[in-house]
Amino acid sequence: MHALTVVRIEARDDADMGSVATIISAAAATVAALLAGLNLVVSGRREQAKWAREALVEVLVGFIDASFDSKDIVKRAIRDGTPDSWPLDRNADAHQEAKAAEHRMRHTQSRLRLLAPPAVVDAAQQLRIGTRRYLALLDAHLEDAQVRDAAMRAELWHLRQRFLNEAKAALALPRAWRRAPTTAPSEAIGRQRSEVETFDPATPGE
Repeated sequence: MHALTVVRIEARDDADMGSVATIISAAAATVAALLAGLNLVVSGRREQAKWAREALVEVLVGFIDASFDSKDIVKRAIRDGTPDSWPLDRNADAHQEAKAAEHRMRHTQSRLRLLAPPAVVDAAQQLRIGTRRYLALLDAHLEDAQVRDAAMRAELWHLRQRFLNEAKAALALPRAWRRAPTTAPSEAIGRQRSEVETFDPATPGE
């Protein structure tokens, strides 16, 4: 009788231990599933953030390249302009190419509004407006365009630096610029030293 009781107790203990093991196993499986789901969510968000950052970099580079393209076309046209060839016909290559570059900036702004913070969008708008004002020199008298050329390119340089500052801040780069570099813009190369010294790139270009 005593031996039978012991057997029953051992069987009951084995059953209890089996139940505990089953519960622990089920809990472990549940935790593993939750962790796997959490990892998928985190990985998905990480991939989304990576895609957004890469897309933003591509858009920012495209926008700044278009601003340089338009500026360079207008600068060359003014430099090479003569009284006989000025003002440029609106169908002239320089006019069409500069306008196309400005249109690329406008198209890129739509993507910036989706990907970039408001400060970047505002700086981009100011840079595009400045580029369009500079492009309008192609319709001015040649002497007027030549007189205003340097000052307007300096203004564009400031607007471009502001855009780059905001872009670097949006990308959380290690050293986002807090001010424009102290170097003179490339447009000043070849000009008289006295003229370069009067250009202060640290002055806000607002």
